[in-house]
Amino acid sequence: MKTLLSFVVLMVLVSSMAFSQSGGSAAVDAVFTVGTALAIPVAVPGDFGDLAPGTTYTILSDGTISPADVNGQTVVLPVEWDLAGQSGANVAITFALPPYFTSLTGARVPYTVNTQSAGWSAFAYGAGSAYNPIDARVENSITLIGGTATVQLGGILAVPLGADGNYSAQFVLTAAYTGL
Repeated sequence: MKTLLSFVVLMVLVSSMAFSQSGGSAAVDAVFTVGTALAIPVAVPGDFGDLAPGTTYTILSDGTISPADVNGQTVVLPVEWDLAGQSGANVAITFALPPYFTSLTGARVPYTVNTQSAGWSAFAYGAGSAYNPIDARVENSITLIGGTATVQLGGILAVPLGADGNYSAQFVLTAAYTGL
């Protein structure tokens, strides 16, 4: 019995020594980066000029209008949004486009877009400037070069005969990061 008790005590001691020698610990750090929030600090209303009834006008994203408006202007103001955020980030943009412009009396002028109606650049651009064309009818991906981008939108206006007065429409640009 004494031998059995000695054996049990010895096993307990060996077990506790083995257990205490098999443990360990390690310290590790964690880090994270806070990116710059995506913002649209500037939205500039477009002014497509003075248009003649019975004429279809095409306004490119750089503001070039064809044919010229009734005052002979070949450059108008496209709708513009300036984006600011994390430099080098990819951003998905989508447009909510109206089917027509409406007057105060409820008269309508049909509005559509084509593949040259919208474009973007790392900086604000104007008529004749180089830009990246995008199709305003689908989701597009742009890159915030230096943390900024300018998106401009024109369109096609088919002004019906008998149209008169001021017309307006609302445009919405939605932007979201797709990767930093």
